[in-house]
Amino acid sequence: MKPHPEKPYGLNVSWVEEPETRRGRADGILILKEDWQFLITLDYQRYEFTVPRGFALDGPSVPWFGRALVPRNDQTEAPADVHDVLYAFRGEFTVKGSGQRLILSRYDCDSLFLIGVLKMHLARWRSVLASSVLWISGWVAWQCASKTDIANRQLKVSVRALENKEACDDCGMETSQDCQFAACTHSR
Repeated sequence: MKPHPEKPYGLNVSWVEEPETRRGRADGILILKEDWQFLITLDYQRYEFTVPRGFALDGPSVPWFGRALVPRNDQTEAPADVHDVLYAFRGEFTVKGSGQRLILSRYDCDSLFLIGVLKMHLARWRSVLASSVLWISGWVAWQCASKTDIANRQLKVSVRALENKEACDDCGMETSQDCQFAACTHSR
């Protein structure tokens, strides 16, 4: 398959709804109230991830040196939640049905966060800054599993390969469908 001229890396992320969570513990951990789905495109193949309720997320966990510049708001929450899921499994998943192993590098996971915050219309400079802070501080989380990651691994994240149909760049939905994603423009 030839690379798309506007998408040289074949990497994309989208979600239709932001996850519904409840406050889990005093340390800011949020627990999914219901299953949550998001789509990732890697090497021009789309994958649907289903994260089970009960999964723990810490959202945009920014170290002290970046808190003044990187907001913790609607523009960063969902991309950070996708990132939390990917980091909890160190980017390694099994595709349902085929048994194929899907492996996302740390660079892929961090890039998906950047793509996500840009889609949520966070200012470009803040998006790049947030991604840079993530890259600098993320190596500890990638190397060392936290207690939350270990607990999350007991819950199975379902990954399913989707047929390659023409899809919207903003939301990942087929372009023939009407979209409910706030940042999407394909159905307007």
